[in-house]
Amino acid sequence: MAVGDLMLHNFGAERTDKMVQCFQGIKTEQLHRVEGKRDLGSAESVIIHMGSNDLRTTKKLDFVLGEIYDLVATAKRKLLNCRIVLSGVLRRRDWSRRRIGELNDRFVGYQKSWALTSLIETPGYVD
Repeated sequence: MAVGDLMLHNFGAERTDKMVQCFQGIKTEQLHRVEGKRDLGSAESVIIHMGSNDLRTTKKLDFVLGEIYDLVATAKRKLLNCRIVLSGVLRRRDWSRRRIGELNDRFVGYQKSWALTSLIETPGYVD
């Protein structure tokens, strides 16, 4: 299963055994509310791709990290034996490279304390 913003819209499109939930323009706090109300089934793995839209409107990275932590905690609670993968924010030429890099660096730092199975780092750019 993959959950996140519109960047995921083609992820797994060719596979019928993958569930993809993408929401254009959604922020982490909004997705947390949506996923908290849904039955997530019994996925073996979930990829969470969030943070891009939060960086546009939120100045404090600690707030963004707190919202993502809450989303990860909800996924861990609802999907007990699920492998959780956090996808780093994709770098964009029209956004601050420094802020995206700082948020992704913090993801790496929190990976162990959040008990995530893995982290997808995103070194390239998206236009």
